Parts: sequence; structure tokens; C-alpha cells
Amino acid sequence: NFFSSNKKLKSTELTLDFFKFSDKKQGIQIFGIQNIMVLIIKLSFLYLKNFIFSRNLQMHYS
Repeated sequence: NFFSSNKKLKSTELTLDFFKFSDKKQGIQIFGIQNIMVLIIKLSFLYLKNFIFSRNLQMHYS
């Protein structure tokens, strides 16, 4: 009887571990997506800044 209850406990631990792992995986995926979004935003911001700056220069010199 003790053995069977112990076995049950083990399987619960395994399921918990699995959930922790899948949580981590999801976290990594979300983190990756956030990183990509931030990168895109930063790049487009830089591009816009350069674009506006060059436009201002062109207007200034023309």
C-alpha cells in the first residue's frame, strides 16, 4: 500500500515538472517574440529618425 501511494506521488511530481518545463518553454517563446518586437520598434525608430534628419538636411540645403 505504501509503495503504490509512493508511486502516485512520483507521477504527480513528474507532471508538475512537465508543467514547469512547458511553462519555461512558453516563457522563452514569449520572451523571444518580445525581443523581436523591441528590435523591430528600435530599428524602425532609428530609420524614421534618420529619414527625418536627411529630409531636414535636404530642405535646408535646397
